[in-house]
Amino acid sequence: MIYINQRKNSNWNGKLSANRHCFYSSAVMLISAYIENNDWTRYLLDYVDDTEALVGKPGIAERLFPKLEGRTGAYWKVHKAAIEERIKRPIVFDATIPYVEMKVIVASKPVILGTKNLGGLPGGHIIIAKGVTLDGIICNDPFGNANTSYKDTSGIDVEYKDAFLKKHFSNHVIYVR
Repeated sequence: MIYINQRKNSNWNGKLSANRHCFYSSAVMLISAYIENNDWTRYLLDYVDDTEALVGKPGIAERLFPKLEGRTGAYWKVHKAAIEERIKRPIVFDATIPYVEMKVIVASKPVILGTKNLGGLPGGHIIIAKGVTLDGIICNDPFGNANTSYKDTSGIDVEYKDAFLKKHFSNHVIYVR
């Protein structure tokens, strides 16, 4: 699985701040666990273009969800559809999964997690969980390391202890069935 640091992503000529790229980055990291690609930077740009109505040409967001307005890339159903289309496998979106059940799934496959106020960030944030420890979860966090309140901007293979992550988990996940 690749790692994408959202702070380094394109801001689409000011239309879409890289600070709002956590979902796109996490989705492409998940996709990278299932398909091969030689240019993930280009792939990420194409993925954002496809899922975000505010930038680029019309894509899956406009095609499947024409009534959505604003930042279409903030909608879980847009990413579920986009990931499913790319990897050609059924995708599960669950907005009510308990932490313990999520951790069981992460033990066998990568999972996109929704969080709230993680590491002091205002509002929601999306990360990818990719493994478990006895008392935590190994994640790729596209914004950096929440354990350091994001002073450390590298979020590759960070461990978030269960006691910490449980407080911030929004019960939203996407994973491959």
